[in-house]
Amino acid sequence: MSVYKNSLKYLAILSLFGALSACVVPEQYEAELSIYGDQLSVEFEGTLKELVSVMSSGGRPIAPDDPQLQELLSDLAADFEKQPGYTSVQITDNNRIYVKLSDTREISDIGYIYGLPATQRPKSKDNFLRIEHRSDGEILITSAKFKAKDLAALLGSDYDPDGVISISTDHEVLEHNADETPGLLSSSYVWNVDSEDALLKGVKMRLKMN
Repeated sequence: MSVYKNSLKYLAILSLFGALSACVVPEQYEAELSIYGDQLSVEFEGTLKELVSVMSSGGRPIAPDDPQLQELLSDLAADFEKQPGYTSVQITDNNRIYVKLSDTREISDIGYIYGLPATQRPKSKDNFLRIEHRSDGEILITSAKFKAKDLAALLGSDYDPDGVISISTDHEVLEHNADETPGLLSSSYVWNVDSEDALLKGVKMRLKMN
């Protein structure tokens, strides 16, 4: 029986980080989103950390070679392999999941949601990064929000964030909180996700479709 779906031992930790689909969070990665017309192109390459091995309140750390942890990693990797666009999925020596994603979709119906990185629920609002076509015709791009205690537990582990998210578009940008904006050398809005402050700030961009 899958430990990912059924292990009561890890239930408290899984629920602690319930805001993240499949209990993974990107760590060392580059993500590029291009939104032109009604087409969304996504490129993602990097490592993901599962959150089960992060201490919960009053809990104990899980040994890196814990058999159930290794089974969890295998289950997660298998789930990623089932999703369209994932061209490479590997479990690393330091218990991370390396993924490479290349995907292109049409932003069609109102209510359309695309999330990444996604295993069982690629359209869920619970993924780390979400692209949503809202009822007012706008496109909203947001990242998952961390509770202070959850983020403290995560950063207190061996999690070492170093991510870059780039978004380019031909639609009108109504709102954003990017660290860098388009200029002479780049046509992208860029977020550097490499610190506690960056994780707390998150990603937010609102577009008006042309």
